[in-house]
Amino acid sequence: MPANMEFVSLREGQRVKLTPDLVVSNRRVNHPDEAFGYRVECVEDGVKKVFAFCTDTEHFSVPDWKVKDLAKDADVFVYDGQYTDEEYPSKVGWGHSTPSEGVKLARECGAKRLILFHHDPTHSDDKVFEMEAQAKALYPGAQAAVEGLEIEI
Repeated sequence: MPANMEFVSLREGQRVKLTPDLVVSNRRVNHPDEAFGYRVECVEDGVKKVFAFCTDTEHFSVPDWKVKDLAKDADVFVYDGQYTDEEYPSKVGWGHSTPSEGVKLARECGAKRLILFHHDPTHSDDKVFEMEAQAKALYPGAQAAVEGLEIEI
């Protein structure tokens, strides 16, 4: 596929203006291997739209200010929801989180929609949908990421 590619090494917190109306920013997130979360801001017809992508991140005992910064007022906030609350204690330090922590963050940062992503490979589809239902009961804008999901912002 023909393309003109340019590779840029990013610094944490750097904002990259891709076009006059499209800016991407980043923060390091809590994962044993280096991982970044991203915030994409686009202005369309004078309205700012925000997409935040924060997977491969583990929550702290208090909401992570970096994730909150990325997801502030997001139209769509994609967050790591790999483990149930019951599974999480045996997975501390693995770099992944829970839907309930995603709900807390979505509330605190004012996200309109929460998409739970990074499903545990040992979970069945039924388990993922059960976790989604529990998150939806706490935050109506929550849903699990599924194959074929399209999101219009």
